Amino acid sequence: MLWTGAVLTGWALAAAPMTTTEFVKEAMAQEQAMLRCSSWVQMQYAAELDRSGAVKPGLELRVVRRYAGPPGAQKATIVTAERSGNDVTTDLQKSGRPSEADRFRSPFHPDARPLYMFIRATADPGGPLKLEFRPTYAHRRDAGLFDGVALLDRATGRVLEWRGHLVNPPTLVSRVEVHVNYGLRVGLLDARSHVHVEIEGGLLFYRRQGKMDFQFTDWVCPESMPAPAAPSVSGPPDAPGGTQETGERADRGS
Repeated sequence: MLWTGAVLTGWALAAAPMTTTEFVKEAMAQEQAMLRCSSWVQMQYAAELDRSGAVKPGLELRVVRRYAGPPGAQKATIVTAERSGNDVTTDLQKSGRPSEADRFRSPFHPDARPLYMFIRATADPGGPLKLEFRPTYAHRRDAGLFDGVALLDRATGRVLEWRGHLVNPPTLVSRVEVHVNYGLRVGLLDARSHVHVEIEGGLLFYRRQGKMDFQFTDWVCPESMPAPAAPSVSGPPDAPGGTQETGERADRGS
């Protein structure tokens, strides 16, 4: 069995993570498992807002993308696209416009391990574990990194949600806030279900703000499905067979 599948299967059997490093390891295994899913659907809604927060007329976009392919090489196909009620599917297919959600990489992405430090924060012992994250000193000026907080399941280390702001926004962008939820159960995997993004920027008196929402559905993750139960030795082949926090509080990357 591949490593990610072994880790996911082990969630049901292993003891609860205790140290910050163990929680980070389990969260990154979760992200790694999603990278190995063979397909999923993403539904995007984007809008530019006026100063009151209302949607500006004519500035709404809805796009449905289907992702499919081998692990690490999944490609997005635009299924439908609509701009303020008008079909623009063909235009966006020709442009090859990527999804903005693909530009944001989770702090728990396996490749992000050396870029962040993770610090356990004070939280209700009866609720999710709270883990703060921020770029390490060596990477504090890197593009695409977040400063924020994540909520993790205490028993498994699975990420429930995380939110953060982009430490170094792109040119002409003053603020980017991202909130990610993992609310879809796919076999043994808690998959990404929703991403909300808020953006502000502009020049001098010309300020712009917008929001984007991404819904994720139809995950297909063969490696995350539980193995079939072994037949009982005594029965027919198809018969069923007869916190208190301790440890280290910080993980500082490398």
